[in-house]
Amino acid sequence: MHHAYVYPIIYFTYRLFRLNPVTKTYFKAIKDMDEEQLSKSYQFKAHAINLMSSINTAVTNLNQPEVVIALMNKLGETHRKRRVEQLHFDQVKEVLVGILRNDMKLSEDIISSWVKFVTFIYKHIFEVLNDK
Repeated sequence: MHHAYVYPIIYFTYRLFRLNPVTKTYFKAIKDMDEEQLSKSYQFKAHAINLMSSINTAVTNLNQPEVVIALMNKLGETHRKRRVEQLHFDQVKEVLVGILRNDMKLSEDIISSWVKFVTFIYKHIFEVLNDK
């Protein structure tokens, strides 16, 4: 994946960590790093690429919702094992909408489409995440 995809997600993650620093503690390899160290961390870049790949795969396969549901259920399972809570996903959505609206200056129609997409994938992540 090209760096053009990695740097925006790194910026996004900085914003998430600033909104709720506790979210950083879920990443053992980077939890004690500052932003400068994070920008040089291969583990952090790998996670950024993985996140972008998951989003890309979900968007690419929206014409096959069963595939997206299976992928999101798997994400819910892996995040449940790490004890990530629904609140943390909601904060990801908050940061995303903030960037779309304030930084990218996208129209409300486009933002609404992204919110619908995130709501759809979250539904299927939460099915498994909240299944104790």
